Amino acid sequence: MSRLKCVIFAISFVAIICPAFPAIPADTSGFSGMAQVSPNAFLTVNDRKNPIESGYRLGVITLTDADGIVFTPVNVDDWMHEDKEPSDLEASCAIPGRDGEFLIAESGFYNGHFGRIFHVTLLKDKEGFWVVTVNKAFKIYNRKLNAKKSSYKGDQVEGIACFNALGKIILVYGERGGLTHGGKKVGTLVWGTIDFGTYQFGKLGEASLVNNSVLGDRDCSALRLIPNEDGSVSVLSVATRDVGDNGPFHSAVYRAGRFMVDQKEKTIQFTRDAKPQILSELSGIKVEALAGPARNAAESKYSIATDDEHLGGIWRPLFGK
Repeated sequence: MSRLKCVIFAISFVAIICPAFPAIPADTSGFSGMAQVSPNAFLTVNDRKNPIESGYRLGVITLTDADGIVFTPVNVDDWMHEDKEPSDLEASCAIPGRDGEFLIAESGFYNGHFGRIFHVTLLKDKEGFWVVTVNKAFKIYNRKLNAKKSSYKGDQVEGIACFNALGKIILVYGERGGLTHGGKKVGTLVWGTIDFGTYQFGKLGEASLVNNSVLGDRDCSALRLIPNEDGSVSVLSVATRDVGDNGPFHSAVYRAGRFMVDQKEKTIQFTRDAKPQILSELSGIKVEALAGPARNAAESKYSIATDDEHLGGIWRPLFGK
């Protein structure tokens, strides 16, 4: 064997037994929703289907100085509902004013089952391990189902968020857009009050997220709300387009408009921007999770995570406008 061939073989052998760190993405199965837990930690949800896909549904991503991304799967002992573990979790959000409490949401109904939102508490136990307790599983979606008692794709929930207004917690969920009963629609917001004593949802309104589809496919794959000094709340979302489970994918993070809170009239209305403000375009990935910046990613404006189907998923901090 020549000296050159020996060198090539040695390099190849070292690469096989000593791969560069990290060897694989933090979670190759992808992320379908994300909520910020602390300055450098995020609760994530996974869209595994029940009963055909086993495995964890929740996890925590931590961005560390020393190791970069650390992903920790989190198991749940009791989902507090007869349908048991979730099917197609697509969204998560923190509940303002309630430390460690989150909402995680399934996309919709399937064969008469699921369509739930879970109220959960995320804490660390004495040994420092993440533990999730389900406080309640409840249902608030109210769209016409197809003949199989399943949600139409256009009505499936892909984003969820909460904010404080009028002395109450306001729950917002975003429907993806696409084919629905009677035709096709753009992404849609539904909002109302949520009572965590009775788990009753008091709908206050709904509105199209955009005037025209941003990428011609899914207009809402995630939601993020940002309170403003004037009392309004900016609404950020993500539009996605994909050809199939092997891609290609395309995503656009954008500002859709604002919730306007009228303290005198006690009303909350969504005001769309005439044209969505594109904050970031990302070719080749399908962004399904959007949250605030991580402290350990200096100068980032927000964080994204992807569910790139057969190609896996990634978490990334992004610059932004």
